[in-house]
Amino acid sequence: MMIFRHLLALYFFHSNVGLTSAFSVRALTPTTASSVALRSLSLSSESSDSESSGDFDMFPPGTFQRLEPVQGGGTVKTFQMPPWTEQCQYTLTTNGRPMKCTVQLWVGPLRNVHTLNVDVQDGKKTPYTATLKFKKLAPTLKISTSDDLELPIQCDVFVPSPARSKELLANTESMWNSATIPDQKQLVQGGSTQIGGGGGSVRTWTVPDDVDAVQIISWSKDVGKKSFRTKIEMLQGPNNFKQYYKLQCGGGSQPYHGVLQTPGPGWIIRIKNDKFLEDGLFQFAVMPYKGDAPAAQMPSAASDDWWA
Repeated sequence: MMIFRHLLALYFFHSNVGLTSAFSVRALTPTTASSVALRSLSLSSESSDSESSGDFDMFPPGTFQRLEPVQGGGTVKTFQMPPWTEQCQYTLTTNGRPMKCTVQLWVGPLRNVHTLNVDVQDGKKTPYTATLKFKKLAPTLKISTSDDLELPIQCDVFVPSPARSKELLANTESMWNSATIPDQKQLVQGGSTQIGGGGGSVRTWTVPDDVDAVQIISWSKDVGKKSFRTKIEMLQGPNNFKQYYKLQCGGGSQPYHGVLQTPGPGWIIRIKNDKFLEDGLFQFAVMPYKGDAPAAQMPSAASDDWWA
């Protein structure tokens, strides 16, 4: 009898995902493939102008049209991905309060293939946007706030059309292949498995004062194609942490492409590998995003290995 009930529960989950106990599923608006494609066609025409000028805009006007509030206190908002898509774009912001939240990508109720923990001092001054790639498994994007009731956030999720998805992926690959080594793209090695071993390699980039935003790409397709787990620290002055992100994501087939805001002078990006030496190898690239700095004045890189 118990086995019958268990099989019945599994059948019920696969036939009606929206009623699972793990989290509720709210369909994206618009929900059909044709309506999403129509919304994206106007973006494609705008992006073609930016491409001709050599400045590809990942998030042209109209990408995020409806910021939804997510109250604090562990509130959860979910977005069911259509089965035909393999990318989504999302944005996170606040009304000026600190931004503390978690973004996860779930395939079914038990398999978590992506996690981003966000801890930002001012979500209005430094909002966060990203393009997330995944396999065509109709995953669910879950955005949840921290336990603090006084720290709500605002978010929006956009599903690009298949044509726009190809443009976004081509842009990611183009930026990745054009990133210079080691000024823009660096290898980040895992660390010791011993308790208190100190973690993996540390890599840093200094952002020019006239660059207001940088784009980051994490990928391991050229160095083992394994998943990665890293800490991204944004400092503005010595030990002055303004933004902190903890990212865990698939590596080989899932490049992670995000945009970090760096208003004002003195920004330093510090990357720490949080995986083991045996399977923690990945590459990380930092490049200006719509900045006024000339091409030769890219974020400068320095590195330091932190071994046990």
